[in-house]
Amino acid sequence: MSGFVRRLAADQSGLIRGMIVILVIFGVIAALALDFVSVLTSQGHLREDVQNASHEAVTTYVDTNSDAAAKEAAERYLDSRNETLLLFSPEHSNGTLDYLVSARAQAHTYLLKYLTRLPWGAGDWVKKQLTQTATDQSQ
Repeated sequence: MSGFVRRLAADQSGLIRGMIVILVIFGVIAALALDFVSVLTSQGHLREDVQNASHEAVTTYVDTNSDAAAKEAAERYLDSRNETLLLFSPEHSNGTLDYLVSARAQAHTYLLKYLTRLPWGAGDWVKKQLTQTATDQSQ
């Protein structure tokens, strides 16, 4: 009986290898699909977060009457979202209060992050595509 099982396993080794290769290919395709969804949704989330940070700055300014405290509130909000504050510009004119907030975030990916190591400038291009920037002006 064990000879029969060995012969059967030996006859099916090509099938098993083929199935493993197909599973690996599907796994890589699924991971790339998740990476592309992550890149596409990160821009929308960043826009929402910058908008919320500018509103947080306005609320803090109204409470404290301090641009420094408003900037700190916006920066704290963005830091809690793993985003970097690039620009914070207060503008007070004719009784209106506007804050220009700009931030940067890196999309979290499984496989695309390894492509940033490619030579000949291709890695820099991939890194630029994974880095999102958004700006919002509170009104």
